[in-house]
Amino acid sequence: MNLANSIWVKAVKNVKKRSCELFNPQDAVKEVLAKGVSNHSAMLKAIGEPTEAGLKVFLRSKELTIFAASWTPQMNLMPHNHLMWANIGIYTGREDNILWEQSDDKLKAKDVRCLFAGDVATLNTSAIHSVTNPLQRFTGGLHIYGGDFFATVRSQWDPETLKEEPSNGDVIREIIVGFSRAVRVGPYITIGGTAPMDINGNTIGIGDITLQTKQCLEIIKVALEKAGASLNDVVRTRMLLTNIDDWKGAADVRASYFKTIKPADTIMQVSRFINPDWLIEIEADAIVSS
Repeated sequence: MNLANSIWVKAVKNVKKRSCELFNPQDAVKEVLAKGVSNHSAMLKAIGEPTEAGLKVFLRSKELTIFAASWTPQMNLMPHNHLMWANIGIYTGREDNILWEQSDDKLKAKDVRCLFAGDVATLNTSAIHSVTNPLQRFTGGLHIYGGDFFATVRSQWDPETLKEEPSNGDVIREIIVGFSRAVRVGPYITIGGTAPMDINGNTIGIGDITLQTKQCLEIIKVALEKAGASLNDVVRTRMLLTNIDDWKGAADVRASYFKTIKPADTIMQVSRFINPDWLIEIEADAIVSS
C-alpha cells in the first residue's frame, strides 16, 4: 500500500515537474511505474499477496485512476476498451493480452503481449484488449489510467460472438469479482439484487421511490432479454426497502410492469444497502416456457 502510494506521489511530481514542457503524461507515469514494478517483490509486499479476484483502488479522480487488479488462476476477461490511455505493471504472476482492432465493423485479433512480473505495457486511448491469466496461481498488476476508469461509458465484446455491448468500470468489476446480473440454468433464470443505477454507476431518482423502482425493473427487463426471456416469464419478485412505508409506491410501479403477469412477490425492509442513496433493490426469478 505504501509503495503504491509512493508511486502515485512520484508520478504526480514527475508530471508537475514537466508540466511546462511538451510531453506525453502517459510516458511520465510509465517511467515511475516501471521503476516501481522493477522491484516486484517489494511491490508485492507493499500491496499484498493476491488471494481473491478484485480491484484494490488507490486513487480515483477525473485525471487518474490507480488500482491493483488481481486475476484468479486461468481467469479470462473479454475484449474491452478503455477510451483513455492505460499503463499496466505486473508485480506477480503473468498476464497475457490479445490486442484487437475493428475492421469493417468486425473485431479481429491483431497482436499478443505476454507480461511477466516486472513488465509494463502501455495501451493508447483506442486500444481494445482481452486478458488471460494462464497460470495456476493468482496474478497481480498495478493499473494506471488517464481518466476516471469507473465513470467512463465504453464497450466490451462477447467472447464468443464478438458482439459489441455497453460497459463501464463497474461492469468490469462485477465480472472480476464473479457477480452475474442474471444466471440461467435450463429454463430457470434468477436475477440478483438490482439497484437503481445508470450505466455510469450513478443513482437514479435520489429520494424518489417511484423512479428508483422503475430503474430497477428496467435493468431487470434488459437482463432477462439477454438471458433469452422477458418480463412475461417472471414468476417471483422480491422488493427490499430501507423504509417499509415506501411499499405502496414501489408496488404501484411493479404493478404497471406485471399487471397481467401477476408473479408472486415478497416485500421486506432491510437496514441499509451499500449505497445510502438506494431506497430499493429488486430480485426476480423467471421460468422460460418451452
